[in-house]
Amino acid sequence: MKTLEDHPIIGSSNLLDSTQSPRGMWVDEAMWGHRIRSTSSIGNFQFLEFLSVVESLFREAPTLLFSHGDDGKTLSYEPRRSILLRNLIFNNAALNRMESRTLPDEEKWTEWLKGFLDSFQSADKIPDFAYLRQRFGRFDNFKEHVRLLQRLSLDPNASIRWTSRFIFPIGMDAMFTDLGKDLTREAVNFMRNGEIIYLMLSRSSVSSKLRTGFTELLEVSKEKNKLLERLLPDEARKNPDIAKTGAGNLPAFLPYLTHPAYDRFAEDVLALLALELPDQDCFEFLIPLFSFHLVLYYLETARACTGKEGLGAIVCEIVAPRSDQVRQASLVSFADNDSEGVIAIETVLTEFFEREEIIQIRDTAISPIDKVREIVQLFNRVPSRSWRFCWNLDEHSTHGNSPEEFFREFLNDAKLEYKNKSGEIHRGLGKECGLVSRRGTRNLRYAPTDDFLWMLVVTRVRVRVELNEFLSELFARYRLVIGHKEALRCSEIQDSHKSENPFRKNADRLIRRLESMGLARRMSDGCAYVENPFYELER
Repeated sequence: MKTLEDHPIIGSSNLLDSTQSPRGMWVDEAMWGHRIRSTSSIGNFQFLEFLSVVESLFREAPTLLFSHGDDGKTLSYEPRRSILLRNLIFNNAALNRMESRTLPDEEKWTEWLKGFLDSFQSADKIPDFAYLRQRFGRFDNFKEHVRLLQRLSLDPNASIRWTSRFIFPIGMDAMFTDLGKDLTREAVNFMRNGEIIYLMLSRSSVSSKLRTGFTELLEVSKEKNKLLERLLPDEARKNPDIAKTGAGNLPAFLPYLTHPAYDRFAEDVLALLALELPDQDCFEFLIPLFSFHLVLYYLETARACTGKEGLGAIVCEIVAPRSDQVRQASLVSFADNDSEGVIAIETVLTEFFEREEIIQIRDTAISPIDKVREIVQLFNRVPSRSWRFCWNLDEHSTHGNSPEEFFREFLNDAKLEYKNKSGEIHRGLGKECGLVSRRGTRNLRYAPTDDFLWMLVVTRVRVRVELNEFLSELFARYRLVIGHKEALRCSEIQDSHKSENPFRKNADRLIRRLESMGLARRMSDGCAYVENPFYELER
C-alpha cells in the first residue's frame, strides 16, 4: 500500500532536517515552513523583506546570491537598519513645524535641528548634522528633498510606528528591515514570508539565472540610491548601518528540498525580469506574483499531504452581472481548496500516529498514563526528516490519560495552531494578489481583479497568443479554469456546473476586459489574441 512516505514532495527523502529546537507545537511549520503567514497588507511587507534578504546577501557575496538553502543550513543575513535615514524621513515632526515659519535660512536650520534632536532615536552616537547644510545649502532644498522621499512612503497614512515604516525600494539604502521599539530586528510585520520566498527561489533549478537578474536590478538601483545617500554622512555611506543580531527565537525554515512550486515560481520571476522593465514597474508585478505563488505552494503542499498530485482546480469567474454556473463552480472550487489545509493536518497526523515507535508503546503492558508519558518523550525530540513533528510542553501540562486522548488533544491543538498560522494564507494572500474576492457575493470565490490579469499576461505572454491557447496554458500551469474546454477537462468540477455556454460567456467577458486594458485584440476573422504590451515595445 502506497503511503505518504512515498510521495515525491513530503516523503522523507525530500525533507530537510530542522536545525531548531522549537517550543510548543511544531506541526504547521513542518508542513509549510516557519514562519509563513498572512496578515493585512502583507504583500508589500513580504516583498520588502525579500529585497532586504537579497540586498544583504548581495552586499556580503554577490556570487553566492540564490545559492542558499539547498543544504538545509539556516539562512543567515545582516539586513540594513538605516536608523539615521529613517529618522530623517519618518521621525521628523520638526520639519512639519517649520512649514509655517518665516525665518532667515540660518534660523531655520538651527530651529529644525533643535526640534529634530529632541525626538531623534539612535542606538549609536548622534552624528554631526552639519553635513546636511553643506550638501543642501538652503534649508528649503533640504526640506523638499525629504518631502520627495516621504511621498515614496508605502501606506503614507498608516498609523504605525516610524521604525516599521518603509519607502518604495528605489535603492539599496531603502531595503531595510523591520525594527522594534528597541531598534533591533523583529518578526512581526515581516513575518518571514520574504525569507521563505528567498529559500524557494534559491532551491529552484534556475537559481543562477535569478542571481544574474537581481544583481542587475541592484546595480541599476545605485543611481537612484544617490537620493538616499545625500541624507547620509560619508561614514554611513561607506559603512551601512546593519542589524547584527537575528530576529526572534527561530530562523526561517522551509522543509522541502525540491518542490514543483519552486521552479514554477522562479520561471515566472525570470519571465518578468527578462522584460527589462524599469524597477518600479517590475516591482509592481512582482509583489502580487509573490503572493500568488505562495498560495500555489500552500495548496499544492496541502494536497500532497493527502496523497494527491499537483494543484486542484481554481475556477475563476470573470465577474458576471448575475450568478451562473461559473460562479457556483468558483464558490465550490474555493471552498474545496480552502479545506485542503485542515484535511492535510488530519491526514498526516493520523498516519504519523501509526508509526512503529508509537505502536510499540501502545502495545506495551504498562498503564495508559505511563504510555502517554513515553509518547510525550517521543514528541519532545528536535524535529528531523525521520521525526517531523514535536509538542514540547512543560511537565505540568496535561496530555490526556491514554494514547487515544493524547492524539485527540494533539490533533485539536495542531488544528488550532494551523488556524492561527498558515490557515489564512489561501484567503489572505489570495486577496492580496487579486485572485480571491467577495465582489457581488457574500462568500469568497476566485474572481480575478484587473491587476491580477495584468500580472498573468505580462508574466506568461511573449509573442501574441490566441485566447484559447492562453487559457489552456493557464490551466496547465496553474490549474486556472476560465473557458469551457478547461472546465470539461477538470474532474473536480461537478457535472451540473460544466455547461458549455456559461464558460464560453466567461471567456468572452475575459477578452472584453483584456481589450479594455489594452491586453487583447479581436481580429476581423473573429479570432481573439492576447498581447503583452511590454514585449511588443521590446520588439
